[in-house]
Amino acid sequence: MFISLTTIGIIALCIIRTKNVDVNSPSYIDFQFLNEHYSSTLRCPCSQLTIFYETFTRVNVKFHQVCSSKFVSATWIESIYENHNGSSSFSKTDVHSTLTNFWQTIAALCRISKSSINDALAQFNASTCLSPMATTKEVVRMETDAELDALVTSFQSIIMRDLLTIQHLTAGNQVVSSLATNFDAHLVSSGLGFELRLSPKIFGNCSCLNVHGCSRQLYFDYLINQTMIAIPGMTSNCLMVNAVLDSSLECYYNLSCINLLHASMNNIEFLKIDGKSDFMPNSTIRAILNDLMTEEIKVKVDFNNYYAQCKPTHCSYVYSHRCDVLFAITTMIGVYGGLSVFLNFIIPVIVKRSLRDRMHYLWQTLVDLNLFKSRILDAEKIPQQRITTRFFIFLMVFSTIIIGFYAFLSVQTQIITIANPSLDTYEDLYNNYSTTLSCPCSQAIVPYGSFVTIAYTLHQICSSDLVSSDWLNFILGYNQSISFNFSGMYRMNEEFQRTGSSYFQFLASFCSVAREIIDEAINTIILTQYVNSHVPSKSLFIKHITAFNRSLTLCIIDDFMRTKDWLVTAALANRYLIGLYSNERIQFLEDNSTIVVDDIILPHHDQPQEQSISILGMCSCRRSSSSCHRVPTLVYKMANGTRTWRNFIGIEVGCVPVFDLLNSDVSWWYTSAYIEQIRQGYAEGVNVKEIPNIQPLNSSVSTRFHMNNQSYILFEALLDELLIETWTNDIFRFDLFYTLCAPLSCSYTIDEKYPLFVALLLLISICGGLNRALRLFLPALINLSHFSLEKYYNRNRTKGSKTPINIQLRQFGMKIYQSLVTLNSFKARTINEIDEYYGRQYTRIYVFLLTISVVTILLYTSLTPKSKVVTIQAPINSFEFEKIYPLYSNTLQCPCKQISMLYGDFISTTEFVSYHPVCSSVFVTGDWISYLMNEGKLPDWISDHDFRHWGAVFFQTLRSLCSIATKTTDDILLDFLSSTFLISEIVLHDQLHTQTNITLRQLQRTISVIFNQALELIRITNQGNGLMNIFSSNWRFILNDIKNSSSYLTTQPVSYNNSSCSCAISSKCSSSAALFNNNLTLLHTIDGLRFGCSILESLLQSSLECFYSFTCIEQLLIAMPMGGPMYNQFYRVPIDCFVPINISGSNFVVNDTIETIVNRMLIESWSADVSYELFYSACAPQQCSFKLTYRFDPLDVMTTFLSIFAGLSLSLRFFVPRLVMLIYKIRNRSRTVPYQSK
Repeated sequence: MFISLTTIGIIALCIIRTKNVDVNSPSYIDFQFLNEHYSSTLRCPCSQLTIFYETFTRVNVKFHQVCSSKFVSATWIESIYENHNGSSSFSKTDVHSTLTNFWQTIAALCRISKSSINDALAQFNASTCLSPMATTKEVVRMETDAELDALVTSFQSIIMRDLLTIQHLTAGNQVVSSLATNFDAHLVSSGLGFELRLSPKIFGNCSCLNVHGCSRQLYFDYLINQTMIAIPGMTSNCLMVNAVLDSSLECYYNLSCINLLHASMNNIEFLKIDGKSDFMPNSTIRAILNDLMTEEIKVKVDFNNYYAQCKPTHCSYVYSHRCDVLFAITTMIGVYGGLSVFLNFIIPVIVKRSLRDRMHYLWQTLVDLNLFKSRILDAEKIPQQRITTRFFIFLMVFSTIIIGFYAFLSVQTQIITIANPSLDTYEDLYNNYSTTLSCPCSQAIVPYGSFVTIAYTLHQICSSDLVSSDWLNFILGYNQSISFNFSGMYRMNEEFQRTGSSYFQFLASFCSVAREIIDEAINTIILTQYVNSHVPSKSLFIKHITAFNRSLTLCIIDDFMRTKDWLVTAALANRYLIGLYSNERIQFLEDNSTIVVDDIILPHHDQPQEQSISILGMCSCRRSSSSCHRVPTLVYKMANGTRTWRNFIGIEVGCVPVFDLLNSDVSWWYTSAYIEQIRQGYAEGVNVKEIPNIQPLNSSVSTRFHMNNQSYILFEALLDELLIETWTNDIFRFDLFYTLCAPLSCSYTIDEKYPLFVALLLLISICGGLNRALRLFLPALINLSHFSLEKYYNRNRTKGSKTPINIQLRQFGMKIYQSLVTLNSFKARTINEIDEYYGRQYTRIYVFLLTISVVTILLYTSLTPKSKVVTIQAPINSFEFEKIYPLYSNTLQCPCKQISMLYGDFISTTEFVSYHPVCSSVFVTGDWISYLMNEGKLPDWISDHDFRHWGAVFFQTLRSLCSIATKTTDDILLDFLSSTFLISEIVLHDQLHTQTNITLRQLQRTISVIFNQALELIRITNQGNGLMNIFSSNWRFILNDIKNSSSYLTTQPVSYNNSSCSCAISSKCSSSAALFNNNLTLLHTIDGLRFGCSILESLLQSSLECFYSFTCIEQLLIAMPMGGPMYNQFYRVPIDCFVPINISGSNFVVNDTIETIVNRMLIESWSADVSYELFYSACAPQQCSFKLTYRFDPLDVMTTFLSIFAGLSLSLRFFVPRLVMLIYKIRNRSRTVPYQSK
């Protein structure tokens, strides 16, 4: 027995026991402890699905010191402008001529960087951490850092990408800078007098016609002693913004250098060298801007606040352990009773008998078996005792069979842990145990570049001879004077060779921009961190990466197209002065020695042929620069040396070079005849011996840009796809991710049957208890039955009066009492009073201890919480789901059949966005704009500042803003609705609405930020580069020198507000918009409208106050006619043709500036229809599971009782007599014995 019990006890200690534990309302300290010890199975569902980052993070940003220095203040910029403007000691090409723009640009870059960081932080704070489960401090920190890094990187990329595109398009359009950095304006004598010419600047072998510019060292040029000193770190270029980006602030760390540049200024504080800074004094502005002018961005995560927001209602975990002492003791006690009975019966048979005798003895024993013998033999009771024995055996056998089924078929939850699982092992485990599998990553942050491969190819034009450096350098050497007549208002034809340099450079620029944008985006993807604390399923991993790549691809193209649209709008609005004379003619008026920039008129061509063309009408570049174009001629030499020409069909040359490319057909790229004629045409004007051998594109190379049953395809169609032919972003390897994630172990839980040995022990324990219970109660039941039957048969034999019921009850009670008093379960073999006394004492102690022990164990078993996972069929619809959710809200899980869906599957776009009422008013229609154009007929005396001169452009720009806002919003919403919404299980109606509303608010903010960021960059580059316009509203040409054949023109800034605001130091200078009489006296001012340094700035500073009022519109229309029948006729229209803007019910107010409206993207309101029913249908859960926690289980209590009762009973029967005797001995020894003398 001892050996058996010891063996069973050791085995019981070695058995792995699994326990489910629930902790209600765990504190932060509780969570830390649980996570330390049970991280693999710990689940603490957050009480809210999403947590705003602002509730548990604080971000500190340190900007580069220049952004808080005196050098970016308005006072400093005004001071250096005034010092240079009033000094005659410096050359006009000296560093001082550009210092004002240098510091304006840096100040603007600081502003936009701070604005971008603030926007990124605002978006970060307004975004949420998706947190269905409480997670560790490290994971929260990593997710927070990754989220903030992604946002900041996104803003960095957009700024650098947009700035690159803007500068390329500005250079490609050959816009004239007022700083004389790219073009010189000078007088050229001719037979008829003097002509004005714009010639590109040339530095060595580099021409400013080159869109990449000509970067060079900047010098201090002191006229008094003809000294030129190189300025450390500062460069010069054809466009000032490029010069700033390539420069460093090295000079401003050195007081001597500062004093050299600013000798007339005192008390200048130089920049301090900081050893802790990431930037050196010689770091370029481009490098600093690439970090958004920041030194560091630190985010502090308060995990206490995170946990307080998560606020889990409970935590549950499962753990397995050995050496469960309580289990071992209860097992030994339970087995002891059954084992004792078995051994007592079987051992005598085995030891004392031979095999034949054993079988005979066994049969005879079964026949005569009497398990309920009394101490005093009574022949009359033996048959009854044998009947009791047979009932006992039957009940034991029957119960054993039932208990056997229970013991061998019952299941228990087991945790299985696999150390260092391979990928194949993980996939096998996931296929079999996906719902409970948990594999924590040893490296939770993995860069996308380690497992994602992205490849792309551009259209073959980008690798063709047409954009090669040899060809571009060749055409830049073309002498334009041999093919251009500079005089005359009307430009009836145009040679392609004159504008070809812009065409081909734009081609190369767009290819370069596309390549840089895509490479930057790929670099962003590669450096982006994929944060996952556990190995995700392969399908979820693929869906997540695919969704991320797809979203980024769409964003790249949309961002570029948005920037391009902004640049087109800016070109239309500002009417830049083009150095190729394509949109203006510069006149020198000898009468008053003044210089004016005048309009040019281009013909409308219709159905051109190779040698002929028809003209439909004329158009003005000043008023319709985007739609004015003509077919150029291609002049070249034939093989016999004869000079000839042909119309270049497919190419359109207009007012702005970028439109020439966008509106041109690309089919000629594949035609060798065109290519050869272009080569020969340029050969006449370039002084080189060898002409580059350029080849047409290969028509056999497949392309996705087809003509769609048209005879042509425009270049803009290629550009709308960023010239991308192929884009492969679905090469991602789960095996590489898994290797880097490197899970040290995988755990999963399974429900399995008890091990054979454990089930056998359980069966023995329960049978032992059942044996003891039946031995106690079955004889009493048999005796009671026998007594009842006897009384029934003898009832008629009894004579005399019947005993009253109360006396019977009293007698029955006395019998029970007497039985209890005399109860003796420890009867000795011999009958004597002392043995009876001790037997009764033992019995009472035994019953007391047995009762206390059994009740205690049963109470513990009953009150110990238990749990089990219940799986049910998923509700058929969302209404049924919301009914059952409150019943099991803490643990209910309904996994979606589809773990990803499109937002468009459950969000409707019907009337999603409404815009400012001006965008649907008559003032952005062709009728109003045509009215303001007056068919291009304006008298000569109309001032450039007169509303009739620029009003059409003003409202064209406003219409473009509405169009960009609508297109931007539509594109981003389309991308959003076609993006993937990842979700693992169904959520409640309110949770879905909260989550989607947060996403939509973030989307709205993102749209607004992106929209305004491109606009702000255009404003920065316009002012920084000092770009001139044909309205002469910001800079004018003036002739300071004596008029001769080499007189160079200089520029002078325009001032507004009584000369208190100069366009040289602020682009926001403006005055009230007005109409003038023919003697230039004021005729009428327009309420709310402003006119300033550029049409775009005028528009942004203006309000639409006048156009909400019928009276104001009426007064404007009355003032529009200019006198004379040819000018008045068109302006005379019925007043009610142009009704006011209806602003009733609008969120905007009457005096809001257009800049205020644009900052909100002209959006009046957002509304989203989120359908929970469609979401539920898309999720399509098949089944739901929940954890059911319970305490009292009758079957469990009964099983426990039976398993311990026999062992506990026998144990107490063994120990109680010995314990009582020990107590008596101790008591007797402690008694004092009186001393007796002998």
